[in-house]
Amino acid sequence: MIQGPWYVKFWWLIKVLAFLVSCWFIYFHFNRQWVGLGDAWSSLDLFFKAEHNLWLITVFMLAILNWSIEAIKWKYLIKKIEIVSFFRAIRAVFNGITVSFFTPNRSGEFAGRIIYLHPDNRVKGALLSLLGSTSQLLLTFQAGLVALLFYLPLFLEMETQVLFFWRVLIVLIIVLLSIGWWKLPRLVKWIDAMNIRSAWKEKVHVWDLCSNGDLLYVWSLSLFRYVVFTLQQLLLFKILGFHPPVLEMAGLSALSFMLITAIPSIALGELGIRGSVNLAIFGFAGALSSSILLVTFSIWCINLAFPAMLGATSVLFLKVRNKVIL
Repeated sequence: MIQGPWYVKFWWLIKVLAFLVSCWFIYFHFNRQWVGLGDAWSSLDLFFKAEHNLWLITVFMLAILNWSIEAIKWKYLIKKIEIVSFFRAIRAVFNGITVSFFTPNRSGEFAGRIIYLHPDNRVKGALLSLLGSTSQLLLTFQAGLVALLFYLPLFLEMETQVLFFWRVLIVLIIVLLSIGWWKLPRLVKWIDAMNIRSAWKEKVHVWDLCSNGDLLYVWSLSLFRYVVFTLQQLLLFKILGFHPPVLEMAGLSALSFMLITAIPSIALGELGIRGSVNLAIFGFAGALSSSILLVTFSIWCINLAFPAMLGATSVLFLKVRNKVIL
């Protein structure tokens, strides 16, 4: 029996329940998609051929690099209000992925992270986390829209004048999105001008701590993560025998990532959306349906399901001391 005040016992109960619910939810979704792959498993033996071992190891090493970059990015932003170790930051990243399983388009990822901050810093931490998550979102749309500039005439037949109009519009959207994100911290002035009385209003000033150099650094880390995603997908398709030129693969991946991000979903249905989008895009380029589904499932497992399990496990090790999560 757990000794200590009643809230310590209650906290243990919450942790165990959170762990069990998260594990069940991830397993249910994993099992559902595993069965749903059907004939795609005919390509599974290609993954485990001896000549592909190095590529598989590289894919997993890229996953570790991906999580590390995100932890570094979050740690860098959070240091404006609180110093956290790299180990604590990566635990926060895993925990955020776990929480994101239950929210639309993984929008609740920040909630799983800020629990690792001092209670007084959690609102500010959420606002700083927003800069990090939106930088990744911006990069996804920037790359996807640039790819669309080149692939638009391949997917849709249209007159030259119409194509020119759409390309100009796409470039304009890219510019507006980029400027909008870059100016996001400057919204503080607008919020100050509003006649709103709230403690949250003052906390928004944490964005004043972020310089243009900070924003550029965060965006650069997001670009690094984006390259990692693309390399993972390229290597897995290469293992399964689909290896178009690198630039073509990068463009297809960019379109895929953008459409998947733009379509509203929760984790329970996200893999189905990922599969449908990838079948349309990579199928158009000549990839086999079985290969597309298997790559989609593998990427989802490596980059989402596995770290979500790590995040669920880390919940069991959370401690409360003087209302601070350790």
